[in-house]
Amino acid sequence: MFGLAPELAFIPLSQEGQMKGKLVIDGIGSRLGRGTSSLVSITLFALVGGPGESAIFAGIIATCFALLSIPAARSISREFEDMQAE
Repeated sequence: MFGLAPELAFIPLSQEGQMKGKLVIDGIGSRLGRGTSSLVSITLFALVGGPGESAIFAGIIATCFALLSIPAARSISREFEDMQAE
Protein backbone atom coordinates (compact mmCIF):
# COMPACT_ATOMS: atom_id res chain seq x y z
CA MET A 1 0.00 0.00 0.00
CA PHE A 2 1.28 3.43 -0.86
CA GLY A 3 2.55 4.33 2.59
CA LEU A 4 -0.89 4.18 4.17
CA ALA A 5 -1.16 3.54 7.84
CA PRO A 6 -1.76 -0.06 8.91
CA GLU A 7 -5.11 0.86 10.53
CA LEU A 8 -6.52 1.47 7.04
CA ALA A 9 -5.50 -1.91 5.65
CA PHE A 10 -8.73 -3.65 6.73
CA ILE A 11 -11.18 -0.94 5.65
CA PRO A 12 -13.14 -2.20 2.63
CA LEU A 13 -12.35 0.75 0.37
CA SER A 14 -10.22 1.16 -2.67
CA GLN A 15 -6.71 2.45 -2.12
CA GLU A 16 -7.79 5.83 -3.45
CA GLY A 17 -10.71 5.93 -1.01
CA GLN A 18 -8.44 4.98 1.87
CA MET A 19 -5.95 7.69 0.91
CA LYS A 20 -8.65 10.36 0.63
CA GLY A 21 -10.16 9.31 3.96
CA LYS A 22 -6.81 9.48 5.68
CA LEU A 23 -6.14 12.92 4.22
CA VAL A 24 -9.48 14.20 5.44
CA ILE A 25 -9.01 12.77 8.90
CA ASP A 26 -5.44 14.00 9.21
CA GLY A 27 -6.15 17.42 7.75
CA ILE A 28 -9.49 18.37 9.22
CA GLY A 29 -9.67 16.11 12.26
CA SER A 30 -6.31 17.01 13.75
CA ARG A 31 -6.84 20.75 13.27
CA LEU A 32 -10.35 20.59 14.66
CA GLY A 33 -9.14 18.59 17.66
CA ARG A 34 -6.30 20.97 18.45
CA GLY A 35 -8.51 24.02 18.05
CA THR A 36 -11.25 22.59 20.23
CA SER A 37 -8.83 21.58 22.97
CA SER A 38 -7.31 25.07 22.93
CA LEU A 39 -10.76 26.64 23.18
CA VAL A 40 -11.69 24.39 26.10
CA SER A 41 -8.41 25.19 27.87
CA ILE A 42 -8.80 28.94 27.40
CA THR A 43 -12.41 28.81 28.58
CA LEU A 44 -11.52 26.78 31.66
CA PHE A 45 -8.61 29.09 32.52
CA ALA A 46 -10.89 32.12 32.22
CA LEU A 47 -13.73 30.61 34.27
CA VAL A 48 -11.85 28.66 36.92
CA GLY A 49 -8.28 29.88 37.06
CA GLY A 50 -4.93 28.45 36.07
CA PRO A 51 -3.99 24.94 35.00
CA GLY A 52 -4.04 23.52 38.51
CA GLU A 53 -7.55 24.65 39.28
CA SER A 54 -9.00 23.64 35.92
CA ALA A 55 -7.35 20.21 35.68
CA ILE A 56 -10.24 18.36 37.36
CA PHE A 57 -12.76 19.98 34.99
CA ALA A 58 -10.60 19.14 31.98
CA GLY A 59 -10.48 15.53 33.20
CA ILE A 60 -14.25 15.42 33.56
CA ILE A 61 -14.73 16.81 30.05
CA ALA A 62 -12.22 14.32 28.60
CA THR A 63 -13.95 11.43 30.39
CA CYS A 64 -17.35 12.54 29.05
CA PHE A 65 -16.02 12.65 25.49
CA ALA A 66 -14.47 9.21 25.92
CA LEU A 67 -17.75 7.78 27.24
CA LEU A 68 -19.69 9.39 24.38
CA SER A 69 -17.37 7.81 21.82
CA ILE A 70 -18.20 4.25 22.94
CA PRO A 71 -21.73 4.18 21.41
CA ALA A 72 -20.39 5.83 18.25
CA ALA A 73 -17.69 3.16 17.92
CA ARG A 74 -20.26 0.40 18.43
CA SER A 75 -22.49 1.90 15.77
CA ILE A 76 -19.63 2.10 13.29
CA SER A 77 -18.69 -1.47 14.16
CA ARG A 78 -22.23 -2.66 13.41
CA GLU A 79 -22.24 -0.85 10.08
CA PHE A 80 -18.86 -2.33 9.19
CA GLU A 81 -20.04 -5.84 10.06
CA ASP A 82 -23.19 -5.33 7.95
CA MET A 83 -21.05 -4.23 5.00
CA GLN A 84 -18.83 -7.30 5.41
CA ALA A 85 -21.87 -9.60 5.51
CA GLU A 86 -23.17 -8.29 2.16
